[in-house]
Amino acid sequence: MLKIKGVNFYPQQLESILMKHKEIGNHYQIVLEKTRGRDNITVMIETQVEIESSLEKRLIPRFMICLDSMLTSWIFCPEEPFPEVLVKRWRVVDKRE
Repeated sequence: MLKIKGVNFYPQQLESILMKHKEIGNHYQIVLEKTRGRDNITVMIETQVEIESSLEKRLIPRFMICLDSMLTSWIFCPEEPFPEVLVKRWRVVDKRE
């Protein structure tokens, strides 16, 4: 569980959305940063094919609901940006101080 902007968030919520789409790969990473006193969330998502804008338009509103409109940015990456040995503990990178 993560606490972001005073709201509890479980990474599995995001994973459940991602795994419903065959175009999405098996890996994702959530990066938390603090800028000017505000929490920022970036989600990096592995895609198996070039992401289509229609899929992006379907996914982003779901992410915003899941993350209670806290999502700052998202990055769709082609396969191979994540190490093959990526384990769950590295799915969340907290750079906040």
